[in-house]
Amino acid sequence: MMLTGIGLYVIAQLAISVWAARRTRSETDYLLAGRTLGPLAIGMSIFATWFAVEGIVATSGLVAEEGLSGALFDPIGLGLGIIAFALLVAGPIRRGQNVMLSGFLGARFGTLSESLAGFIVCASAIIWSSVQILALAVLLASISSLSIFGGLMLATTLVLVYTMLGGLLGDIVTDMVQGAVLALGLVICLVLIIGMGGGAEAALVAIPAERTDRLISEDPLSSAEVFLSALATSIAGAELAGRTLGARSAAVARNGALIGGGIYLTVGAMPVLFGLLGPQLGLDLPVGDGYLPAMIKTLMPTWLQVVFMGALLSAIFSTVDSALLAVSAVATESVYRRLRPAAGEREGLVIARLTTVGAGVLAFFIAAYGESIRTLALQGASVGGCLLVPVLLGVLTKSGGERGAPASIIVGFSILFWLQWLHPVTGAFLYAVAGALLAYVVAELPKNRRPSPGVPEDF
Repeated sequence: MMLTGIGLYVIAQLAISVWAARRTRSETDYLLAGRTLGPLAIGMSIFATWFAVEGIVATSGLVAEEGLSGALFDPIGLGLGIIAFALLVAGPIRRGQNVMLSGFLGARFGTLSESLAGFIVCASAIIWSSVQILALAVLLASISSLSIFGGLMLATTLVLVYTMLGGLLGDIVTDMVQGAVLALGLVICLVLIIGMGGGAEAALVAIPAERTDRLISEDPLSSAEVFLSALATSIAGAELAGRTLGARSAAVARNGALIGGGIYLTVGAMPVLFGLLGPQLGLDLPVGDGYLPAMIKTLMPTWLQVVFMGALLSAIFSTVDSALLAVSAVATESVYRRLRPAAGEREGLVIARLTTVGAGVLAFFIAAYGESIRTLALQGASVGGCLLVPVLLGVLTKSGGERGAPASIIVGFSILFWLQWLHPVTGAFLYAVAGALLAYVVAELPKNRRPSPGVPEDF
């Protein structure tokens, strides 16, 4: 019954994508849903996109192990980052009629900044896609006889078919449904947990004080890195930008992002409660990524497991779709159209879909060799956060930065690459942000600045 139900759910998702594909005739339709989105659609889509399985499966398992400090990355850091994105970034980038975040940086700081930002967006998006593919593989393995590798192959196939067909329009439509279903499923699961714990008051009182009295872990530098990377990847998130760039106006983009952030923080509190309450129930639950799937199978009847797992699958589709579309936008707008400026909309659509396949294959290999869902998520957040300095200064200032912006991206990513992958140290992302800001300031010193032709001072 479980496999049949999940299969039907997936077929319904793909059917919606087929419906959307019939209305997708150009790059603008595929990447930005024709710029027709209202605030509620944007808010629900941002919630559904950013509140992926990492925020449910990994957070609940981490909180069960570490206590409240396991929620510092998600939902606290990512949720507050969405609010900051709404207040600072969403309106200005939509106002410029951009197709993608790197396009905004290109219009503001020049072609070199756009190219460098495009590389960062693609790297981060592919890693985020690998996070969701790995999470989907874990879920598929938990409800079937598939191995993790077999789950990875099936998961990659499903998300690629889904993304190639419908683009952003199909994603937005399913986001509205799956966001509501997912929130309802979380509420039902929480009610069941509280009931097993003897009621809300008894369940909360039973939580050991040491699990809730420390938001910062015993390593403050590590906690600061986790929180800032989550904040930065939301503020400079190409996937969030893709949602708001499809808005009808700048005001709609801002308001929609605020709605999304509010929903995210509210619903995101429930997986945290799962992690805090579950260990007190006396259930035999594994640690790590298998914690929540095991809890769902233990607490919920089969029909409800189908609904809940279906919503999780839909959340994965939404997040992977957004990430892969960000890669497609960069490849199509920043690379292909410069090589073939006379290319038509239909040709651009074909290239965007082919790029989606290539990015999905890369994500598969990263997921196959990834350590865990949370580790991959932190890496994706750190890479995406390398755009924090130029994005913030791009929306907060109106001139300058033609030398500082590319310098900050190069220096920030170089420091991160060295300290996070080659010679790992705690606080690598903090050093990367500090280096990026310093590089921007030094490059923009009066003796280093040169006027950049073609960039209006009152942009």
